[in-house]
Amino acid sequence: MNKLFSMICLSALFGCSPVKDPVDYVDIFVGTSNSRAMLGPYAAVPYGMVQLGADNQDAHWMGGYEYSINNVKGFTHIHAWMMNGLMIMPAVQDLVTWEGSSSSPYRGANAGYHSRILKETEKGEPGYYSVFLYDADCQAELTATNHCGFHKYTFANDYDNARIMLDLNYPAEYGTDIHEGYFKVISDQEIEGYADTRVAGDYILHYNIKFNKPFKTFNGWKDESVLVQVSLSLVDQQGCKNNYEAELKPYGWDFDAVHQAAKQE
Repeated sequence: MNKLFSMICLSALFGCSPVKDPVDYVDIFVGTSNSRAMLGPYAAVPYGMVQLGADNQDAHWMGGYEYSINNVKGFTHIHAWMMNGLMIMPAVQDLVTWEGSSSSPYRGANAGYHSRILKETEKGEPGYYSVFLYDADCQAELTATNHCGFHKYTFANDYDNARIMLDLNYPAEYGTDIHEGYFKVISDQEIEGYADTRVAGDYILHYNIKFNKPFKTFNGWKDESVLVQVSLSLVDQQGCKNNYEAELKPYGWDFDAVHQAAKQE
């Protein structure tokens, strides 16, 4: 009787374990220390053009994401060999126009808009990355489709000076030489433009950026939670629009649905 009772208890115990899919065993942080810029905990789908994730190093060989560094300069959409593109970063600090170095202060005259992170909050899985930005007082979440990035920034408090920084010329493994950059405000919820980039090879990255809430000016922000959708193309603005229509528009502003679709793929 005791043996039978033990077997019943064990069976019940094991039966409570959740069933995992193969994707649940993937650790996207493996290989992200002392590695190349192409290797990081990026939100991406298989063979996707967009690998959306954090950069935290200065411009040097192997610069990009380093697991042991507890800060973030911004979230970049492309991490490929000799290619990068469009950094976005939320901020509430005093307005500065550079991202900061790995050793520069986080507040004051010499500070950048980079932010320390709470390392225990850094999480990721295929198609998803999140972290709490200490100096920006903001939870950042990222997901992606093949040609588009989807950002979710939730500020912990209501800031009149909260902003979203858009950066074309930032530190990268091979440096970034922007021959010509262009931003055009389409409305108070949409911006488009391109970056004519010269690295080892020349390429023009076109982008369209949509926000779920109107911004006050081209420099400022108000309200607590902000969603940002970025569609990219290496061809033209029509390519950005086509990629948005095909990949993001069907989901509306449902961040979780895009995350789950990326995970499923």
